Amino acid sequence: MKRPSTLLYRLYFAPKAVLERIMLRWPSTRKPIERCKVWIRTSLLPKGPVWVRVKGGLSAQLCMRLRFPEEAGMWLGEHEPEVQSAISSAVQPGWVVYDVGSYIGTVALGAARLVGPAGSVVAFDGDPVNVERLREHAIANQLQDTLQVVHAAVWSSGRDKTVPFRCGKTMRSQGGVETGESRPILGTGDLIHVPVVSLDEFVASATRAPDLIKIDVEGGESEVLRGGAKLFATKRPLIIAEIHTTRAREEIQLWLANNSYSAAEMVLADPVPVRLFAWPNEQSPGPWAQP
Repeated sequence: MKRPSTLLYRLYFAPKAVLERIMLRWPSTRKPIERCKVWIRTSLLPKGPVWVRVKGGLSAQLCMRLRFPEEAGMWLGEHEPEVQSAISSAVQPGWVVYDVGSYIGTVALGAARLVGPAGSVVAFDGDPVNVERLREHAIANQLQDTLQVVHAAVWSSGRDKTVPFRCGKTMRSQGGVETGESRPILGTGDLIHVPVVSLDEFVASATRAPDLIKIDVEGGESEVLRGGAKLFATKRPLIIAEIHTTRAREEIQLWLANNSYSAAEMVLADPVPVRLFAWPNEQSPGPWAQP
């Protein structure tokens, strides 16, 4: 595969902070600067998949094949920095981490490095395109023994074996389960059927239960939690979740109370999306849960 140079991207992102200061001091420059950036991005920067080493964040120095320009933020390590920081602070060597809605592994790869050979990371995704890229990234970074990739949507029950899944169109990260009243907020791609499993069903077949679960499923967060009744009653893992709907936020607040969990919220937009950091009441939150 041809690997186009990222030099232009490096030059494009390098003056970002300087340009922000200029636009803040002289607001009249904002429109011409933004037009210039759009022209550079659409006319000059290379397009397509590029093998790069991630520049910062949880997965810094690991290899990923990213689609530029839309995934350039992942190359810089700027994707969901609060989640990356929390995982870096919380996860210990030997832990088991579940990444539910892993996309292409921005979190899973770095977490696999943190847990080391004594731990494991299980990365779930319903989109087969994402799963293929996840496996490719695990192999490229020699993490396939630590990072298990599971092609399945995690839901409240897996009894039907498959579930309707709406793929993301603009970004494959925007896909999610589409059934009943649930549908991905931004998913507008093809509707396919994918394997489905609940947390309790998967844990029953796994060697070890998770110490931490990260959930980002574009609207079905409460359904994921509902499928882990036994897990959350016994193992009591930490939870990091992005909540995308008002309904899910209300359901999860009730779930937290019923399951004796405490939480801190980071409101990204009012009333949603909200980033949730949750821990069992019998534990102290620690610095990881302070966004």
